Amino acid sequence: RLEIVVETAQQSYASLSRTLAEQTRSAAQSVDVVVQDTATIMQLTRLRADDPRIHERLRSRQRLLPHIENLFVADSDGRVLATGADVTPLREWVARQPFFIEHRQRADLGLFISQAFRSEGGASWIIALSRRINDASGRFQGVAVAWVDLDYFRRFYRALDLGTGSEVVLFRPGGGLLARYPSAGDEINRASAEEALFRSLLAAQSKTATLLKDPVDGQERIYAAQPVGGYPLAVGVSVKKAAVLDAWRVQVLHSTVRTTLLCLSVIALVWLVL
Repeated sequence: RLEIVVETAQQSYASLSRTLAEQTRSAAQSVDVVVQDTATIMQLTRLRADDPRIHERLRSRQRLLPHIENLFVADSDGRVLATGADVTPLREWVARQPFFIEHRQRADLGLFISQAFRSEGGASWIIALSRRINDASGRFQGVAVAWVDLDYFRRFYRALDLGTGSEVVLFRPGGGLLARYPSAGDEINRASAEEALFRSLLAAQSKTATLLKDPVDGQERIYAAQPVGGYPLAVGVSVKKAAVLDAWRVQVLHSTVRTTLLCLSVIALVWLVL
């Protein structure tokens, strides 16, 4: 009976990892559509940032997606020409960032997703989704960049209310934690034994959840991991085996109490009738 309970939980968490991976893919894809559109518009207008419609377009696009913290365009020197936010990143800072450098060096890069970072003077953790802007000859003219607030994912995971002993993580398969619930503060971008465990599940292309020992406290947990299709991201979920069994025991206890009360009611009814 206990084995069936654990097996059912494994199936549920494997399904949960797939669902969350699809949610993450949709969130990333919606941002990429905005970034791609911005890059195309700026390329067609030849980076004419003096047009006030460009600024308003960025602001309106940013308002459509709550997980975008900033949407901006920078020229080939890193100078921000237009932004959807109130604060404009400094040219010197932009020019040093991977989301700018990678596009300047590689014309064939396509979409770039950065590791987690904090903007200059910012407190929240974000990632950048960016695309290169070329001129008519294919020469580098700048980048279109969207900053995604990683706390958006943590709030989403919290709203799922998975119960005691459960955990959800968003990470890069190449290394680097992006979001976790329950919380992750100074753990962002740091390698961990748990992350390595999720990466090993991805490498094994496991489509089911696996019962393994937690590398930190040694307790048995059910683990499942799923890559985010088309993006260098992955989702991992886990739950303590003890928490699954405790929830089952509580359910059995409630069922037993209900059955007992029902039987007593039937006995009392029969006694009254007789």
